Amino acid sequence: MTTVIANAGNAGETRPFPGRGRWIVPPPKRTVGRLPAASLLLPVTPQNRSRLRALRQAEMKAWNERPRATPATPDPRDNLTVEKERRDRRAFALVAFLAVATVAVSLWKSTSFLEIWMGFVHLLRHVVG
Repeated sequence: MTTVIANAGNAGETRPFPGRGRWIVPPPKRTVGRLPAASLLLPVTPQNRSRLRALRQAEMKAWNERPRATPATPDPRDNLTVEKERRDRRAFALVAFLAVATVAVSLWKSTSFLEIWMGFVHLLRHVVG
């Protein structure tokens, strides 16, 4: 019997690994007690309206007072990137056009081959039958 580290909530604990590829994974550990609240949840009642309004105003004040990002100076490499992207688009358009043209020519050639083949079949029926 081989032992393998099972990372299912019990890091570093080893569990048996029997044949036929079956993992024995321990159940996840349950947390004891309450988890911390992710956000403040208050029901909207007539008694809580003024408190909720004050919370909302405080949030908006903090939002409006946050430091603004300064506009970045233009990077001269951006023009090179735009030119490279235009060049790449043109190359892609050329490759796409060549692919469509190749498919069209192959379809046209296959129809002409079918016409010649049907003429050959007609000739054989006339000669043989």
